[in-house]
Amino acid sequence: MQIPARFRRTLQNLRDVRKYVGNNRTIRQFIQNYDMVYFGIVDPKDEVQLVRGITMSTTKTDKHYCVGTAYGRDMIFVQRRDSFSAFGRSEREVYHWNILAIDLDDSIHLPHTFVEAKKRYGVGFRAAAAMRERDWVELPPHFIGEYSDKFRKTYAVHMPNSYAASFWGILAPVTADQMVHYFDMFDYELADDTLYVYYLAKNPSVEKLDHMVKAGVWLAGEVEKTFMASVSVV
Repeated sequence: MQIPARFRRTLQNLRDVRKYVGNNRTIRQFIQNYDMVYFGIVDPKDEVQLVRGITMSTTKTDKHYCVGTAYGRDMIFVQRRDSFSAFGRSEREVYHWNILAIDLDDSIHLPHTFVEAKKRYGVGFRAAAAMRERDWVELPPHFIGEYSDKFRKTYAVHMPNSYAASFWGILAPVTADQMVHYFDMFDYELADDTLYVYYLAKNPSVEKLDHMVKAGVWLAGEVEKTFMASVSVV
């Protein structure tokens, strides 16, 4: 399989390229299912970071970098670990993310948006995210009144205050309803022309990773359609 053109130059800078996954059967099966190219661990000192997003930090560790194309979408998969401390608490919050970064159409430029399950993260992670994205606001109920009750109870939407009124032009209510019905085990981030899908699990199953790919590919198409329709209306 040929590596997607937009990633080819970046991949030349990876310092720790590995040809084999070793004994991790889940990752090996996942790679085989989608004919992905495996790059293993990326040196944390490397200036080039393929997968950024809200979970990017100086303390994170990444492994199992995989690059490929599924259902016509260029994508990168990585497992990321990080921990956060909360004020007044001795124990650190530890997170193991399975992250899928999906390339959207080059004409798409989205405001930085995080659709986060309300009960999935602790105060340490939330505080770190708030410090990093100081212009983010959590959309109040009256901004998403057209969205289903289940969506509003399950997810919190964070985005820049200046774009708060335009969330409908990114994620339509009908799409949000389908998302929370079929794919509520994932969190979602949109930044410019990239969609990030997050699944918290230290040892995910092949079935969950496959479900993650399907969720991401489906949502990428829905976001593109909604965004382009909102632009044409304006």
